[in-house]
Amino acid sequence: MAISNHIDEASSQHASDVIKNKKYLKFKKYLKLAHDGDVEAQYIVGLYYYAGDGVKRDVVKAFEWYKRAAKQGHQVAQFNVAISYDLGRGVKSDQVKAVNWYRKSAKQGYAKAQLNLGRAYSEGEGCTKSQLKAAKCYKQAAKQECAEAQYLLGVCYDQGEGVKKDQLKAVKWFYQAACQGHMLAQYNLALSYEEGFGVEENQVEAIKWYRKSAKQGHAVSQYKLGRCYMDGLGTYVDVFRAFKWYHRAALQGDVLGQFYLGVCYFDGVGTNKDDYQAAKWFRLAGKQGDVEAMYNLAICYNTGTGVKLDKKKAFKLYKKSASRGGYDAMDALGECYEAGRGIDKDQKQAFKWYSKSALSGNSSAQVHLGRCYAEGIGVKQDTGKAFKYFKKSAKQNNAQGQACLGYYYAQGLSVDLDYQKAFKLYKKSAKHGDSIGQYNLAVAYYDGQGVEKNDSLAVKWYRRAAKQGLDSAQNNLGFMHSNGFGVPQNQKKAKKWFKRAARQGLVSAIDALKEMGVK
Repeated sequence: MAISNHIDEASSQHASDVIKNKKYLKFKKYLKLAHDGDVEAQYIVGLYYYAGDGVKRDVVKAFEWYKRAAKQGHQVAQFNVAISYDLGRGVKSDQVKAVNWYRKSAKQGYAKAQLNLGRAYSEGEGCTKSQLKAAKCYKQAAKQECAEAQYLLGVCYDQGEGVKKDQLKAVKWFYQAACQGHMLAQYNLALSYEEGFGVEENQVEAIKWYRKSAKQGHAVSQYKLGRCYMDGLGTYVDVFRAFKWYHRAALQGDVLGQFYLGVCYFDGVGTNKDDYQAAKWFRLAGKQGDVEAMYNLAICYNTGTGVKLDKKKAFKLYKKSASRGGYDAMDALGECYEAGRGIDKDQKQAFKWYSKSALSGNSSAQVHLGRCYAEGIGVKQDTGKAFKYFKKSAKQNNAQGQACLGYYYAQGLSVDLDYQKAFKLYKKSAKHGDSIGQYNLAVAYYDGQGVEKNDSLAVKWYRRAAKQGLDSAQNNLGFMHSNGFGVPQNQKKAKKWFKRAARQGLVSAIDALKEMGVK
């Protein structure tokens, strides 16, 4: 039974305390009293043999003397007999007999026996499984201030096992155990405060109990404490402390601790940026099945960040994450199939993975799926469905989705022509930093579509898109400088932007340079 080991340690400590107490007679005198039938002496002789203090350690003899005392009704001796049968210590292991002796001791009110008997009923070891009887035993021990029983009773109320589910009572027992320093009770109490389970949500109390549990070494609490510091939940934001607690959790193998430690190294938050360490921790979290970690490690391989560039490995990791429900990875997998990155091009597979991710609500995949319908990529062209997915993405404030939806309003594709709606969508997209949205907003200002014509603002947004490398924006910015639209005429600057666009192969920019006599 799972509880036996730590109870056994308590018995060992008790043996040591009894033997060291100068009030007690020496072993031989106890042995004489024990042979004369003194129940307490029989129990103490068992302790001597178990501890091996003043006599050669002999767990078989220890068991024999415990049993003599137990048969006379000594509750602690009964418990030790049960432990012996449970662990096979000094006697052949027998779970049925262990339960029988736990039951005898528990009936006399011995809390540790009540606890172990509850465990036995909960797990169905040596007796018929009964969550009802388990909860009853836990309650008896909990009322005697047994912290482990209080915690387990809290779990019963939390899960509705053996008792009616009651979050208020769960919190009550978690609190009592937590106040005694029970690590798991502290964690569960913190979680209750964080989520508002059975108690009013209170982030300050949550971090208080996460901290207590974390300091005792509870890995999940360490991760949670790190998250509190990172997000400022119940405390001030402190990225360095967040990193510290993520690191402690990660070293214990906590998967989320490993993942977020990787994120800290990847972004240089709370520590120096270290791509190698980022990839290392993403790999460790990924090995435990974390789909986000697999996805991030795939990005590392796709970009050569912290690892050697390997598009094929990136593809395999995207696929592994996607197959386990990683929606971001599904979207990335679609991009791999569409572009032939790490795998042969396959438009139907691209459409398939974009669809799966989009149906989950992934706004990026909704844009990609809309584009598939718009351009007939892996599916029959359908502007109505394209509009539908661009709209879904735009509603989630996806900048690309807003730009695409704006274009459909500007062109009247599957919707009534509406330049003003188009302009509003372009503006939202542009402010979110999307280069296409910035370019389309510039065009709207230049053409005066949906807004009053304004060449200066057109130049502003062409420049922003051009600086992101968009060839069409670079070409148009060159045009504005060449003709003095929205800016003073400047052929040198015009050539600069035409050249940038031409390097990307834009024909109109190449032609413009030829007209200017530039080879």
